[in-house]
Amino acid sequence: MLTIDQVNEIYQEGFDLRLKRTPHPGFKGEIDPSTYEIIIYQSNTESQYDKDITILHEFLHARDELNASLEAADCSLIDREAEYIYNNHPYVLAYIKDLYNIR
Repeated sequence: MLTIDQVNEIYQEGFDLRLKRTPHPGFKGEIDPSTYEIIIYQSNTESQYDKDITILHEFLHARDELNASLEAADCSLIDREAEYIYNNHPYVLAYIKDLYNIR
């Protein structure tokens, strides 16, 4: 599960969270490890819930990117973990939004 400590590590490593209004075909979000950007394509999300899940999803990918000992999980596992965090540990998402000044 994504923890506050892991979110802090992602932040301290220099990952930036950007929300873009411009659509990107086929993607709600992506992570670019070469530029340390987590990008959320708001035009491709269907609701606030969808945007929140996408943020968590991409942070889980960033966590895996930073932790070489973890194998990259497939997206269905990441989706399930994002939903679990959203439903059972909402403070993680709130912390991310506060840290990156997302409203």
